[in-house]
Amino acid sequence: MKVVVADDHVLVRDGISHSLRSLWNDLDVLEAGDGAQLLDVISNNNDIDIVLMDLYMPDTDGFQVLEKICNTWPELPIVVLSASESSAHMRRTIDIGASGYVPKSLSKEIMLSALQLVLSGGVYIPPASLLESNKDSQVPNNGAVANEYKELPNLTGRQYDVLKLLIKGKTNKDIAKSLGLSEYTVKIHVTAIFKALEVSNRTQAVIEAKKMGIKED
Repeated sequence: MKVVVADDHVLVRDGISHSLRSLWNDLDVLEAGDGAQLLDVISNNNDIDIVLMDLYMPDTDGFQVLEKICNTWPELPIVVLSASESSAHMRRTIDIGASGYVPKSLSKEIMLSALQLVLSGGVYIPPASLLESNKDSQVPNNGAVANEYKELPNLTGRQYDVLKLLIKGKTNKDIAKSLGLSEYTVKIHVTAIFKALEVSNRTQAVIEAKKMGIKED
């Protein structure tokens, strides 16, 4: 398991690395202290499993760095670890393409559970009760956040079933088992869902589904 930990505080990086080793004994941790170092580390390692990054580092616009990573390496899971508990910040990072947002005030156990969920193909969003409500926030979001529900997509009943399980963070294997389908059939449904929602990955599909008011059962 190869993980990148990006934070400008050495003690924070050491603490996160120590926590991660409780999950993976064969862990290889790469570190970065700012956005430029983070991009350099990712560019020089093509076998990274997941990135954990702070939004606020020296000489770094965390949102721009996140967007650069998501656009250049769209399949690389990224979890944002932030001191901010702003719901606006959380929405913006997820809309850009992060697979998770973990406030630093949460416990080590929650962080590790969030990472396991993301690595299984899910998306971690902290409960609303843990975030500050910022409906009137002026934080720029590139038009990515919408408060209104959109028109529901033209999906079959089975595709809605698959989509609801995607929202729960289930992997294709889990979905296949739950619905009594083959993994190949699930992949076909997922592809159709992406097309209907006009998205290119699971994270974006979950975001769009929630905007439309589609909820897990």
